[in-house]
Amino acid sequence: MDSKALSNNASRAAERYIESQGGSIFHSRLSIAQQDLNGDGRQDAVVYIKDDPSVCTFEGCTLLILENQGNSLKQIGAIRNVHARLGMRQGESEWPTLIVASRDNSGSSTAGSDGVAVTAYALPFSNGAYPSDATLGTPVE
Repeated sequence: MDSKALSNNASRAAERYIESQGGSIFHSRLSIAQQDLNGDGRQDAVVYIKDDPSVCTFEGCTLLILENQGNSLKQIGAIRNVHARLGMRQGESEWPTLIVASRDNSGSSTAGSDGVAVTAYALPFSNGAYPSDATLGTPVE
């Protein structure tokens, strides 16, 4: 799947996800990044869905992780309450541990770009998926 097809398929997957949550793509903004996350030589898609109340809370919005399977995309993560994607580090599986920020104040927090306190969380890939909520991860100092 080339870059344009991957982006189009990721947009359609995000639209289906938003509709499944009772939202509308017309109220949403998407930010799509392409990166080979699992080391298989294919670009996977990371979609950050913003500005739709069906997938956003005060803590953050939804981050979709989509595996490129050649002719299709498989959703392996729908992580709610993500304020920002900060990075990743190699985990114990073929998929990396994602580092994200949430506005949850249960851990060590710092001011985000909008001045709101955020907490960084490490989200390991386990049992075939990522945690369903950023705040289910391990707070990162």
